[in-house]
Amino acid sequence: MNGMNFLWSPQGVSLEALDRHYRDILLSFYRRPSISIHYVKLSIYHPRHFIRLMKFAFDYLLCRVRRHAPEPLGSQKQRDSEL
Repeated sequence: MNGMNFLWSPQGVSLEALDRHYRDILLSFYRRPSISIHYVKLSIYHPRHFIRLMKFAFDYLLCRVRRHAPEPLGSQKQRDSEL
């Protein structure tokens, strides 16, 4: 694991299953009320934290939108598929 995804999986366990379980673990941690309260307090005491959090949230959403956006006409991918 390199911090973002798994590079290896044991026999009998797929990489997709490892990713799914890892995501479930992270979500179960960050959805706990005590963690949410901690981040709200942190943002109140340190407004720069909130600004940075909003910047990362915006970048994340932009990345998700770009991932699901259709390819523009005349893109390199489109030209390669025509060959």
